[in-house]
Amino acid sequence: MIRRSGVSTASSRLKEIVKKAKNSVSDWTEASRAGRKYLEEILEDKKEESQYSDSLQQKCDRLRQVVRRLESHCSQLDQTLDKLRALVELEESPLYLLKAVETTFECLTEQTKLDRLVLEQLPLLTKKEVEDEVAAVFFSASWVHEPYLDQKFLCAERILEEFVKA
Repeated sequence: MIRRSGVSTASSRLKEIVKKAKNSVSDWTEASRAGRKYLEEILEDKKEESQYSDSLQQKCDRLRQVVRRLESHCSQLDQTLDKLRALVELEESPLYLLKAVETTFECLTEQTKLDRLVLEQLPLLTKKEVEDEVAAVFFSASWVHEPYLDQKFLCAERILEEFVKA
């Protein structure tokens, strides 16, 4: 009888941890969407203005806050991953869930690094570079198309979604 209670507790704990991981991914995605909006506004403003304005600075500050949120969500996911690793070591929890959370963490972390790089390079973009659109397209594509959120990320995210639904 005690064993069943322990199994059910471990199972509910596993579900709780995976749900927390899924929530971190959802929060990251939401923050990234907000960042896209700010990035596009910044690129448009840089195209129209020859020097930094207060409005442009405010948008850059908002984008900086978004990147900090992305980093915070990655940090939360890392902590959740540590809890899941501990649970897998203690219990016979499914390894595929651990792999799915590891994959989402790795992909989101790499994408966040790229987003941070875009943020850091924005002040260096000249009006001419933005008007030529080569740099603007690269910056925008780096954020909008999220190259690190590839097929393996989508599969891992789907595994987490399905497990949380079950």
